[in-house]
Amino acid sequence: MIVLDHSVDQRETEDLRRQAGGEAILDLTVDPPAIQLRSQGFVLDEREPSRKQRVAVRAFDLLASALGIILLSPVFLLTGLVVGLSSRGAVVYRSKRIGKGASQFSAFKFRSMSHDAEAKLEAMLDEDPVAREEYERYHKLRRDPRVTKVGRFIRRTSLDELPQLFNVLTGDMSLVGPRPNLLDEIDRFGPAIDTVLRVKPGLTGLWQVSGRSNLGFDDRIMLDIDYALNRTLGGDVVICLRTVGQMVATADNGAY
Repeated sequence: MIVLDHSVDQRETEDLRRQAGGEAILDLTVDPPAIQLRSQGFVLDEREPSRKQRVAVRAFDLLASALGIILLSPVFLLTGLVVGLSSRGAVVYRSKRIGKGASQFSAFKFRSMSHDAEAKLEAMLDEDPVAREEYERYHKLRRDPRVTKVGRFIRRTSLDELPQLFNVLTGDMSLVGPRPNLLDEIDRFGPAIDTVLRVKPGLTGLWQVSGRSNLGFDDRIMLDIDYALNRTLGGDVVICLRTVGQMVATADNGAY
């Protein structure tokens, strides 16, 4: 991906655009930033969603989250019981995340890590430079020493994220949207974060159905901006259906 920002002068910008070919261009010289996928002739729509669209999406969020909590209540109970019995620690934990407009909120998740998670992580990163490089690039590890056996399963099936249906119900999150960002991830977005934070983070989204942790951080930025600038209710429904397919698929979906 080629990134254009205000540190690049106009002549260099024109040269980079000519050289891009089929590469994606993340253009930070416009407000809001735009991505052009030149090989497909695709340019993002930067218009704000109408009030009717916003109301429709919120109604969809409320209905789907409430229905999901009711229908999946046996899964909630069983998952919580297994997590609690399999390892020490709280069943559900809160993680500080950045929401729409840079507001902060607590995202709920079933615990998938051991009680001494951070000590295990630091020990591994100190001993394994390859693991450190992977963690710095993805902010995740495919073989994470912090994750319990039960944790690996609920991550693989995305059961760990079910409690975020309550975040959707309260309005902190949407059913579909960009991935909820940790506080220390914001700087990595650069100016693009202003565009990503135009919408609420989602329980699922383009990142989750496009490879998840198998993707680099630049790819995630592209997907988040794509969604923020092109959100539609129909698109949300399609992503939800794709998410269900990802949860039951046996192939590697990048969830770890």
